[in-house]
Amino acid sequence: METNIKDLLWLLLSEGPGIGLKAVLTCYHTWNDPVRIWQAGREGWKAAGLSEKAIAYLDQGPALDQARKRAENWQEKGIALISLSSDFYPEPLRSIFDPPPVLFAAGDLTLLHAPMMAVVGARRCSSYGEQAALYIGEGLARRGYAVVSGMAAGVDAAAHRGALKAGGHTVAVLGCGIDICYPPENLKLWEEIRTGGLILSEHQPGTRPMAGFFPGRNRIISGLSRGVIVVEAGEKSGSLITADFALEQGRSVYAVPGSFFSLKCKGTHALVRDRAAALLVDIDDIEPAANGLVCGRGPEKDREPGSEEERAVLRKIAPEGTTMEELLAVQSDVAHLQRTLSMLELFGFIRQSADQKWVPV
Repeated sequence: METNIKDLLWLLLSEGPGIGLKAVLTCYHTWNDPVRIWQAGREGWKAAGLSEKAIAYLDQGPALDQARKRAENWQEKGIALISLSSDFYPEPLRSIFDPPPVLFAAGDLTLLHAPMMAVVGARRCSSYGEQAALYIGEGLARRGYAVVSGMAAGVDAAAHRGALKAGGHTVAVLGCGIDICYPPENLKLWEEIRTGGLILSEHQPGTRPMAGFFPGRNRIISGLSRGVIVVEAGEKSGSLITADFALEQGRSVYAVPGSFFSLKCKGTHALVRDRAAALLVDIDDIEPAANGLVCGRGPEKDREPGSEEERAVLRKIAPEGTTMEELLAVQSDVAHLQRTLSMLELFGFIRQSADQKWVPV
């Protein structure tokens, strides 16, 4: 999948100093389009409530060359960069209050538009919990769902394996870079999912797992899914966080009954007692689903070249491609030329070919 210029802009926005998720989403809800975000200028950024540090970063302009090189490197490793501007971005996730600006994906990208159901539960689950998760994962896959979970030990891993056992699809959402297997003992499962399913993360490749990443990971698990099934959860289980996110996002929540005497089921039973979750006593309680399709799109021309400098550079670019050295005859300042080229690429007039020449789109 070719990286879209807007994907690169979202990447640069999401990693800028002083620009956390809250600020990026403020920009998203204010302007929606990353091109317009970078165009807004200091007054626009101030009006949106961005910090001075964030404004100083945006005022420098997008470092597209650096972002493109990283995206190309990830692509060589089989990792796709998908942003809020991409048609590959899953619509259910886009609709939540705090969607991740960028996703990193490895595996079958068509699953991003498949109907999904999440299965979550205890890491140190009982043998009953493991068997239930395996059975549910298998049953959901046979009913046309991609099974979503966090690839943790216990219930998560069993649900993934159930889907694979049925010859179905499964999606693992990680709280680290997708090139890192966590926990390490799930390496074989990680390899199977990457080959026959899909691995997702909002964190850049190479990011080590941290405790603070997992609640954010849980909102993605529920956000992708039509519903969340909780198999075993103690009173303070992280799975209850996923259930809370699901309820906030308007998703269905199901709870699998467990032993009256098991502490591992206290949280699960509380979901039913408090009427937050429906009691799941049969996999047939979940309606079958049909698989979806996905398509991609390229950059769009959002305007005409605004300045005479842009028009002069654009006229110089030949159909067979023009080198940077040849373009310096039009605009001798390298930094100024690079910014002009970035803006022309940003608005979909040119692109850089594999041999580093600039060609018209």
